[in-house]
Amino acid sequence: MKRLKTSVVAVLTLALILGLSLTAFAASGDLTITSGSTTFTKEQVDVYNPNEGITYSAYSDTGIMPVGTNLSNLPVTISFEGTALKIDGVTVATSTPYTGSIDFLDKSHEIEVVYAAGSHVHHAAAYITGTAISATVNFDYENARTFSELDVDDAYGVSPYTDPVDATQKALATAAVSALDSKVLGDYSDSYSNVVAGSNAKDILTTYANLHDNLFIEGTASYVSAIEGLGEETTGMYYGMIGTGGWMYTVTRGGDTFFPSVAATLWKLQPGDVITWHYTCDWGYDLDYPMM
Repeated sequence: MKRLKTSVVAVLTLALILGLSLTAFAASGDLTITSGSTTFTKEQVDVYNPNEGITYSAYSDTGIMPVGTNLSNLPVTISFEGTALKIDGVTVATSTPYTGSIDFLDKSHEIEVVYAAGSHVHHAAAYITGTAISATVNFDYENARTFSELDVDDAYGVSPYTDPVDATQKALATAAVSALDSKVLGDYSDSYSNVVAGSNAKDILTTYANLHDNLFIEGTASYVSAIEGLGEETTGMYYGMIGTGGWMYTVTRGGDTFFPSVAATLWKLQPGDVITWHYTCDWGYDLDYPMM
């Protein structure tokens, strides 16, 4: 497969930040989805935008349906507080509740509550209890490769705070990139159709690692500090500070690509999610979204 090129704005999961419009996020309690006796579970994820100094709340609504449910034509009732309701951009109701059927077979939908002053979007999905879903994981460490190819005393990127590359950093980065290359073998993107329902962004990285010669992941249950030796202190030391490298993840769901402000173990996958794990050398400067 082709090498994944970084094309999204990204930062470390330690301080996950992103500027998204209010239309991407939902107010608590403004929408409730039911199907038969099942009420969709709502999960809140906070996303901080440092440019505006505002924390937004994103919502995922997930229905865990009993065995035998026809997900391709799932009857739902949606209660909402706004003036209209849209499903994937199409207005389906101008008063609450909406009653209809939605195809949830291995896909998620954007359900938008419209207000006089704007709108809020929920990402909704449903699956059969105990079954699998499909999702994709991308793996990107090209910034580390760029760093490893610099000469000693060269500057990395445009950050005004980084020390010049030293011999130790160059050697560590070169070794880590070589180790990753020997296991990844050019396969920078994998799609899985058998992801266990309820899995998270860390789980799909672990699946990828297990299928690529057991890539060695370091860290805690919820935090990735290094992969095959490529970690926080491998690259891009700032003056008088700790290492500025690190791993983070973005989520592409529907038409949105964003950073959930939660540990990877707390981000539950929905059908069709694309999780991209990126490496940054200098706190996001190399990803066009500096943290300082």
